[in-house]
Amino acid sequence: MFGQQLTVDNGSNLQVNGLLTQNLVSNGDFSKCNCTAPRCAFNGNGMVENWSSDSQFEIGQGYLYNDFLGYERVLAPSKGSCVKQQINYLNPGYYKLVVEYSARKDQQLSNCNFAVSMNGNLIKTISPVDYQVRSETIDIEVSNGCLPDLRICGAGVNDYSYGALIRSVKLLPNSNPIFQVKPVCIDIQPPTINVQTPTIYVPNIQAPNIPTVNFPSIQAPTFNIQSPTLNIPPIQAPTINVQTPTIYAPTIQPPNIPTINFPNVQPPVVNIPSPTLNVPTIQPPVVNIPDIQTGIINIPGPVFNYPTFNQPVSSPPGIYIDSHSNQCYQKQFQFQGGDVEISFDFKVLSTLQLSQSALYVTIDNQQVYKVTPSDDGKTIKFIVPKVPAGQHVIGLVPYGCINEPVFTFFLSNFLVQ
Repeated sequence: MFGQQLTVDNGSNLQVNGLLTQNLVSNGDFSKCNCTAPRCAFNGNGMVENWSSDSQFEIGQGYLYNDFLGYERVLAPSKGSCVKQQINYLNPGYYKLVVEYSARKDQQLSNCNFAVSMNGNLIKTISPVDYQVRSETIDIEVSNGCLPDLRICGAGVNDYSYGALIRSVKLLPNSNPIFQVKPVCIDIQPPTINVQTPTIYVPNIQAPNIPTVNFPSIQAPTFNIQSPTLNIPPIQAPTINVQTPTIYAPTIQPPNIPTINFPNVQPPVVNIPSPTLNVPTIQPPVVNIPDIQTGIINIPGPVFNYPTFNQPVSSPPGIYIDSHSNQCYQKQFQFQGGDVEISFDFKVLSTLQLSQSALYVTIDNQQVYKVTPSDDGKTIKFIVPKVPAGQHVIGLVPYGCINEPVFTFFLSNFLVQ
């Protein structure tokens, strides 16, 4: 920038024109913290190393607050809450204060303002103009050496908005300021400490004669301790196969009608009732013809009764999750690294009005998206940014409100890209 080549090194160092410059702000990227969850609220000391707050603050992973951030830790102040750090002694000269920041995606920009001050002097109030990650550079002048107090305070309109997102803070020596210089530490001189070296008198003491004792050489025992090998079987996600049923219909053969040879006589008229044939087992009718005169024989055709089969009913393929079962659906995926798109069709199988129940989508047991009953009948599609390469587990976690009836979520066309 303006003829200088800047290279950032994880919030601790900065390279200017190839020369490594120490960041005078300790833990400037907030990576050293005791928060083990995706986000934590804190007040006072102990949560973020070398930083303290005078009221409620949040520290969390950036992607939870803003789509342009990844898994790095960011600080989120509320209105009037301040986080501070006591900087080590600064010699007189010029310095560059660089603040990386962004705005929370679910807050108005007016709730994302924050103020930067040193030694109680307001240096600048920063108001984000959009939701992208920005960098603000402020040139400051130290007329007399001092131990400055650096503060960052939320200056949004509404209380408890946690709108401003501070990604990193750097304080660097700067011999060539290009912006308007802000004076700090005007009238404070560095303390002078005089330390006198004490004189210690040691008496002349003769060492006694100690006989030499020869001990046998003892070999220390060797312990071979084998590290246990833990074989953890891989857990495969359940596969649901919906097979189309096969219907076997019996083959029905028509009955055999015997051939009757009559003598050459005049046949009488004989009325014989039609036999009823039951399928599948059909016995041919037996006709006894007495020795009579030749006549006319009427033999009606057989009647076939075919069985009736009901057509099968198959359920559409998908995932059914009960709202109050306290059981989740999980499946492991292999990611190449980068943004991951997840989509599915969402349906609530209930005729009652619901409002508080929900379905949470997680990656490695960390919430990335919330689906509410108002999304019934919609195609849900969202992007999880900057997911590291490797194996990750996607989970579907139901939440059933105790004041609402039991029902079922139905998901279909589940895609991960």
